[in-house]
Amino acid sequence: ALVLVTHDRYLLERVSDRILALDGSGNQTYYADLSQWEDRTAERAAIKKGSEKKRPQGLSYAERKELGKVEGRIEKAEVLLAKAREAMMDPGIATDVEELQKRQEAVDAAQVEVDTLIAQWEELGSRA
Repeated sequence: ALVLVTHDRYLLERVSDRILALDGSGNQTYYADLSQWEDRTAERAAIKKGSEKKRPQGLSYAERKELGKVEGRIEKAEVLLAKAREAMMDPGIATDVEELQKRQEAVDAAQVEVDTLIAQWEELGSRA
């Protein structure tokens, strides 16, 4: 009998006719060759990974609460966007470049807010 500890796979395959695998928990198993041991180790890892509890993909309590609130926030943001667009169409400021610029910035900011809230709503809704 010979106990050989090596990292050289070729040497191990050529010299040994069976492998004694120790798992570190006091258990031992004999294998015909290194590839058989690798296959069994991969199977055990897959079984262990499959049996681990995974976090549910649903929403947490805080996320469910946020989902309920975001719809109201979207409605309010859309109302503000509509008012900003209406203010932009005021014919009284058609020649005032500075005021047009300010109102366009307000429209852009309101649109960004609506888009952000809708994206949040969609993301939470897809996980619910």
